[in-house]
Amino acid sequence: MTRNRINSRRILLLGGVALVSLSALPAAAQTAPGSTTPPPSTQDPTVPATGATGAAPAADDQSGFSNDIVVTAQRREEKLSRVPLSVQAFSGEQLTTKVIVSEQDVGQLVPGLLVKNGQTSNQLSFSMRGQTLDPFSGTSAAVLTYFNEAPYSPYNTSTVFFDLGSVQVLKGPQGTLFGRNATGGAVLYTSPTPGNDFSGNILVRGGQRNNIQVQGAVDLPLVKDVLLVRIAGDLTKQDGYIRNRYTGNTLGDKDSKAGRITILLKPTEKFRNTLLVQYSDFRGTEGSGNLWTYYTTPNAAGQQFINNGVTSVRNTNGTPLTSTLDTVYNVYSGVLFNRSGNNLGDSNLTPGPAYGPGRFPGGVAGYAAFSRANPYDIYLQFDLPHRAHSTFIANTTEFDVSDGLTIKNIFSFMDSYTRLPGNLAGGPFGALWLYNDPNNATGVSGNGGPGGQTFKAKTYSEELQLQGKLFDDKLSYTLGGFYTSFKHFDIIPVHVGAEINPTAGAAPAFGLPADIDYTYNAKDISKAVYAQIDYKLTDKLKVTLGGRYTWESVSLTQAPGSIFSVTGVQPVGKLQHRDLSAPSWTFNLQYQIDPENMIYFAQRGSFRSGNFNGTVLPLNDANFFGNEFAHDFEVGYKFSGRIGSVPFRFNIAAYDEIVKKAQHAVYAVVGGNPAGFTLNVPEAVTKGVEVDTSISLLPWLDITATGAYTDAKYTKGVVNVARLTGVAGSTILFDSYPDTPKWSGSLGVDLTLPFPESVGKVVLHGEVYGQTHTFFSSNEGSVTPGTRLEGYSNVNLRLSWNDIGGSKFSAGVYMKNVFDRLYYVSGYALGAAGGYNTAYPGEPRTIAGEVSFKF
Repeated sequence: MTRNRINSRRILLLGGVALVSLSALPAAAQTAPGSTTPPPSTQDPTVPATGATGAAPAADDQSGFSNDIVVTAQRREEKLSRVPLSVQAFSGEQLTTKVIVSEQDVGQLVPGLLVKNGQTSNQLSFSMRGQTLDPFSGTSAAVLTYFNEAPYSPYNTSTVFFDLGSVQVLKGPQGTLFGRNATGGAVLYTSPTPGNDFSGNILVRGGQRNNIQVQGAVDLPLVKDVLLVRIAGDLTKQDGYIRNRYTGNTLGDKDSKAGRITILLKPTEKFRNTLLVQYSDFRGTEGSGNLWTYYTTPNAAGQQFINNGVTSVRNTNGTPLTSTLDTVYNVYSGVLFNRSGNNLGDSNLTPGPAYGPGRFPGGVAGYAAFSRANPYDIYLQFDLPHRAHSTFIANTTEFDVSDGLTIKNIFSFMDSYTRLPGNLAGGPFGALWLYNDPNNATGVSGNGGPGGQTFKAKTYSEELQLQGKLFDDKLSYTLGGFYTSFKHFDIIPVHVGAEINPTAGAAPAFGLPADIDYTYNAKDISKAVYAQIDYKLTDKLKVTLGGRYTWESVSLTQAPGSIFSVTGVQPVGKLQHRDLSAPSWTFNLQYQIDPENMIYFAQRGSFRSGNFNGTVLPLNDANFFGNEFAHDFEVGYKFSGRIGSVPFRFNIAAYDEIVKKAQHAVYAVVGGNPAGFTLNVPEAVTKGVEVDTSISLLPWLDITATGAYTDAKYTKGVVNVARLTGVAGSTILFDSYPDTPKWSGSLGVDLTLPFPESVGKVVLHGEVYGQTHTFFSSNEGSVTPGTRLEGYSNVNLRLSWNDIGGSKFSAGVYMKNVFDRLYYVSGYALGAAGGYNTAYPGEPRTIAGEVSFKF
């Protein structure tokens, strides 16, 4: 092996090898295009036409309860109380009342649903029922997002919420109708259908941190009942709540613009076509997590400690910990220098700037203590500008062949671009910057700091669907075929020790700084056929059977500049390819005891496709991981009616989900250095209970309550990694289930204040959300300790004055995190790669107001 090859291998290992399969962090979806009401042949006969797909109040049914919600969890409109699945749904009005203005806020809508940051504030993913998305894994999201029934992923950028019709959260494996890769659930977004009258609305928000948001929508009936248009837009700006003390600027700033046009064509009663085109442009800056814990270098007795800035606890789990951050910026700080000639680490060693690059009073320990004392402050040498844009097109065509058959076609296209800088060490130490120096030896993105990753993606999807009824409407069916093509090109620069002088002191012996690129082209083509039938065995008993079979074709090739090509491990353009396939299924039994009470049993299965991790050494396909399989058992009870004269809704579900070959990222020690892989963990089991209830105790008092108990464990968590490490008997233990609080819940109260009707309706809304602790790694008891985030609770308030003085104006003021509680929403586990972990704090107390006008 040549010296160049040896040095390259060292560079790969120092960089964590697997850093960073960030392409696996699709952002959450936003609002959805308009969708027409299904025809009578495919619509639940107890559900009135609403004019828009998604959550909406239903008219009085047999129970007399007027607040049952209409959902599309089974690809047709049904009342929530009649759907034999665990679903929570919220209308656009409810989202406004609950102050849901971002993806992060959605997590507090649904206990058990966690919205977590990736490396920065713009990389978001959903976790539910123990099913999560690991950083560095290259896996698909376990909880998928849909934009009016079309798959929607802007790919590594957050989005904006505007003109939102509803949010629906489907829990558990989605076996048939939303079956592709959805082992944890699905989040469905919808937007209103263009109206038949000229009308619209405009909303202006303003508040702390220079917040300004302007949203609006207008319906234009160009030809009444035939050609209807809706135009909507959003402008959002706000400073972030993380302050970069090095530059004096804020991080996590929002600066976005988005516009959407929806065109509904109905030339006949039997034919409807909806075309949606949306363009979004995102600017601002990336928020960044701060140093949470780090691992010390072994002392003379071989002891290591986990330092969190407040305490230093000895590691007693028997697993040697990676200590790169402490070793470089503490132990060897006397023989390593930055490019200005000052010692690294503790800035008290030599004269010079006290703070960065690579220096801080007290070194790594000093900065860890600073991070805990100043959770919203960070020292970074550069700010982190965020740049992204996306174009989304969706076309939905529906044709009523007869009263009993409708043909539906859904086509979508998304083209997205994201540029995403970051410092994954979360502080002044350049342990891992995401940029390349200009004209560096291996990289192709040599823009210097802060640089950034580049993600370019194009996604096409096509779905043909038949819906209908037979046998005097006793049998309802949905048949379909699905195709999607997802192609992306990623450049992930990794710069380890960026501030280190490569020719001074001991730097040459460490092979630092290490300045490389992971760059590759990836392609995933999925094809599926599916069928689902509902059959009424009696007037009260209904059975549902569904099946889906999916064929996946995944491939990856190294692109010019890739470290793997530069070192000769894998030539540019050499194809890695696998064909994969698996079934998914659904079985439900529901018994409608009476118009108000329903019980059900559901059993479903789904899978997540295997793939290649583009940031893992591809030698002998070591970067490939196999399919993940999930199946569950769920029983539930739903009540929707009245207790006496009081409207009351109550839903409860208990489930048991078993996951085989669970896809997770992990690090192993290879030749004394950390290397990353995506593994299939043999088995995990999640058991839980979820409750959702609401009651109108008095005409002026409404109460809602939700809760979730989630017990997630690795039941077979030992993975043999001898093939990957070359060490016989080498194993990794998975023992902490990430991103899964055991208890979570919320309590909301709406109080209508006693003002005359002529004044308008004044409502005070209060809501408290709480959850117990979580971990942000799967290996708390082995290679990545110190990744526990404590539980928290916070309170939101909103005072609304609707239809002021009988006018079309409304106003409101709201406060989020009323008691200004410090809490952490997510973490980034790099302990086994670089000897440190970072964590991202939640939003501090924020006050804002809004004014809206409908016309």
